Amino acid sequence: MKAILLTSVLGVGVAAGQDVFRSDPPSLGGVLFPHVHANAAVGGSTGDEGELAGHGHDPSDEFTLQGIDFGTSLRLGDHVRGFANYRAFLDDGNSWDGEWEEAFLKLIELPGGFELRGGRMLNRVGRQNAVHLHGWDFVDANLITSRMLGDEGLVTNSGELTWLVPMPFESSLSVAFGETVPHDAHHHGGEDHEDDGELEGEEGNFDTDVLSVRYDVLWNYNDFHQFRFGGSFVTGDNHFGRTTTVGGVDVEYGWYENGLEGGGRSLRWRNEFMGRKVEFQDEMGGGRGDATELGVATALLFGFADGWEAGLRYGWVEGMDELHELPERHRISLALTRRIEIGDSEGRRNDRATWRAASPRPATSEPAATPEAARSGSVSCTIGNPGNFPADIDTAGLRSAYRPPERPAARNPHPT
Repeated sequence: MKAILLTSVLGVGVAAGQDVFRSDPPSLGGVLFPHVHANAAVGGSTGDEGELAGHGHDPSDEFTLQGIDFGTSLRLGDHVRGFANYRAFLDDGNSWDGEWEEAFLKLIELPGGFELRGGRMLNRVGRQNAVHLHGWDFVDANLITSRMLGDEGLVTNSGELTWLVPMPFESSLSVAFGETVPHDAHHHGGEDHEDDGELEGEEGNFDTDVLSVRYDVLWNYNDFHQFRFGGSFVTGDNHFGRTTTVGGVDVEYGWYENGLEGGGRSLRWRNEFMGRKVEFQDEMGGGRGDATELGVATALLFGFADGWEAGLRYGWVEGMDELHELPERHRISLALTRRIEIGDSEGRRNDRATWRAASPRPATSEPAATPEAARSGSVSCTIGNPGNFPADIDTAGLRSAYRPPERPAARNPHPT
């Protein structure tokens, strides 16, 4: 049965925070760099909006306050960094709720090229998990992010050791171990399931102890061509009391007309592949087995003029026949973004108006933890067309889409 969702999304993002590319970002005493972002969605559907949303941040109801983020970065001396982000939102009963999305301290520039991070964090897995909502290129999460890592992504209370590998190019290896952070089903129409004897797909998500590994490479072929490669591995307990394992690889190519100077036309082509294995059993200990699925995300973003960027994304997840509510899904998304910078040449005041198009069609930051603009506001619009899949989603409206400007190079793949 075809379901069409028409959504208008309105949001504003305002930041007063650290820009790692500027020498004098606004701050509190030169130590704390605060920022605020807000995202909301308004619309309706011929189907169930909650069933169509895949990620906890996706638009999911006639009105969805995706979140108001209150965050701050910490810079203390040469070796201590920190970040905290609290998200307030409206739950399914339209009551205010909130949670700490991230809160960690980090020691940098340790002997041997090591960094140590501890606290609550979005694990470095794949290309999107560690990026906050306002840093996304499209209006919703990649299909593989929510399917492979859970509808809130992978968030843990953990410790992480990163080694900045001494290579001719930027390279880092991160290993983290900790416990997953439980989330209530308050973001997009979570509902209780009747005990009908079926094995629920959500039980295959990570639970309690999780080990994650991420290897990142950033290679500038020259000032105009950039390549980024990554590999991820996660394994840990699931809600069946057994083990779930996720692995993936990703690659991105970037071309920048003006090279390291910034501005001009640009082209980014990002590709990611993930696979997952879920070991399961029923509540009585019988019916043991395992199920696997694959997923793909590919996105092409073209900056065709100063301030303008067009994007096209395709996503697919294979599904698991053995587990309930894990069907195969396809989705195509479009994006049209307009950025407007107001202020001096260094962009210390960076106000953006952004129009986005995304037609998610389900068949059913490095990490952006550190704000990278001194003060920013943004608005975006999403438009889409239905397709020929068993269920389609149409979106049209306004949405906040604050993002730092793209930079072709960075000294450290993990600035926060």
